[in-house]
Amino acid sequence: MASIDASRVAELVEAELRRQMQKSPEYPPELLTEQDARELTVKIEEKAKSMGVRTVIAICDNGGNLKLLSRMDGAYIGSIAIAQEKAYTSAALKMPTKTVGDEAVRGGALEGLHGNDFNRISMLGGGEPLIKNGIVCGGLGVSGGTAEQDTFLAHFGAESYRR
Repeated sequence: MASIDASRVAELVEAELRRQMQKSPEYPPELLTEQDARELTVKIEEKAKSMGVRTVIAICDNGGNLKLLSRMDGAYIGSIAIAQEKAYTSAALKMPTKTVGDEAVRGGALEGLHGNDFNRISMLGGGEPLIKNGIVCGGLGVSGGTAEQDTFLAHFGAESYRR
């Protein structure tokens, strides 16, 4: 039987532990980065200002988790929750919230959805999935203007993200 030099084994174990501790943890790449969300928010806010609309913008990741929330000065406080619901819905259902609302009517593909108490599902226009290379990377919710303005700004943001 070969004799084991305990001090040599301890030395090797210690060296391996030091090597492992020097490695930084590796995280999977984000589909939608914080920088992406910030840049998108700036574009939407600029467009909203040019339209005279004060909005709340919510951006979530593809799991529906809030990534960024921005409330323009003077935007309605109630729009905070609404924008988050729109962002969540568009990511979770992978479609614009206007489509969800249109399809939730009698005879629509999502008939009965409004009868359920999901609490986070929004059927108001102003939510868009954020898609890049055919992959839903997150959701965008805009609230504060009219339904048409919110829908326009969300669509504008989704198209800006696609590019």
